[in-house]
Amino acid sequence: MKTIEVIKKEYLDFSTEEAEKCKKQIQVLKQEDKEDEANLEKVKLNIYEIFETLIAASEKKVLNQKNMTEEEKATAFCEDFFGYFDKIPINWRINYEKAKEYNDVTQYVTEENKLFVAEQLKNQFSCIIK
Repeated sequence: MKTIEVIKKEYLDFSTEEAEKCKKQIQVLKQEDKEDEANLEKVKLNIYEIFETLIAASEKKVLNQKNMTEEEKATAFCEDFFGYFDKIPINWRINYEKAKEYNDVTQYVTEENKLFVAEQLKNQFSCIIK
């Protein structure tokens, strides 16, 4: 298994690249006076940043464990971080369903965007640790 440092670096390389794409797209959309589209890109950017913070939290939590081998730490790190992909989007899914129910297209698209990015990040993390 890869070390925590390698896993985290590969994940952050991907996440940072995607976040940079969002930042550039936000600027382009603002210049084109497409505020709604720019706001959706800001939502995506926020999700990338949230999970960047969470991967650091997972690392810190596991590195504080004293009686574990490096491989055990790496496994615990992956399990802990994966857990966030289930916990964090719970409210987004609820809001997504409510927005669909009430035909709130703006909220629906926003929550759908959040869920898409979280799933993209989860899939990427899964590929990194294989």
